[in-house]
Amino acid sequence: MSISNEYVGPLAILAAICVGVFWPDDDAPSDTDVLFSSEPEVVPVAMPAGPPPGVIGVEGRVPFDTFAPIEAPWVYPAEQRLAASVDVQCGASGSGALVGQADIVLFAAHQVVALDGTLIDIDQCSVRSLAGGPQIDVDLETLVTGRFVVETGQENRFNAEVSQHDWAVARLQRPMPGVTPYTLPDPARGEGDPGRTIDVVTAGAPQDNFDEDTALAQVCRYEGLAPGGADAPAALYDCDVGRGGSGSAVLAEGWDGQPYLFGIITDSSRGGAPCHEMGREGCFTAGPFAAGAISETISTMASTR
Repeated sequence: MSISNEYVGPLAILAAICVGVFWPDDDAPSDTDVLFSSEPEVVPVAMPAGPPPGVIGVEGRVPFDTFAPIEAPWVYPAEQRLAASVDVQCGASGSGALVGQADIVLFAAHQVVALDGTLIDIDQCSVRSLAGGPQIDVDLETLVTGRFVVETGQENRFNAEVSQHDWAVARLQRPMPGVTPYTLPDPARGEGDPGRTIDVVTAGAPQDNFDEDTALAQVCRYEGLAPGGADAPAALYDCDVGRGGSGSAVLAEGWDGQPYLFGIITDSSRGGAPCHEMGREGCFTAGPFAAGAISETISTMASTR
């Protein structure tokens, strides 16, 4: 990226950015959780030598209206190509993506699921395209989650086994008008391959991100599997993230030159320690792949209406 990598924000903000990523505090149980049992299928890939040069806390993302990367022309113009990225308001602020259909949203499970795996008691959940438009309610009766649960003592530690399950899919009360949803990866055409490092684009809501008040996007890189190996397949990125960034879409260029959903970002930490204990160097972002359980869930939901 060609913007300043000036370190911003005090250590307290950096800590908030990197701990667990921003799980809601309210853990009231609910009886409507729907659990999904399928595991994403991935191919092991060698980890890079040492931790990747993540820059959590050094904002590398730029507003949609100035995002025109020469290395990723397939997302230009961003306000059109990235309009399926959404701001998610479900008790806490986060990000998400409309995928498959304009009334199906994917976001981070930790926005609506407590650490013990029970649904948080939420009065209202709604989304809005980061390119603008109406706020549309989520039908929580349709919610499907990826069996997200955090063991006691691991609340502020990155864990690939947890991160791979940190996703939720639900229907909107009505389709988002004027928005083309992201497509799912097509493995038959080589899309979503976890064994190949590629450039990706992230798009998410900024919230407190360093004085930005608009949607943010960045070209960054998928580095391989997050620590934990093939038994806990989660994707590892060198992308930036901040509060409100949980659930940010990770996009890759498809066989037809159009963006498809590679995954979402749900976590930022390093191995067994939060970023604020390690400093900026060696931090990374991670999250579940779109291929596998997420794709199966969205495809099933799309076929039931």
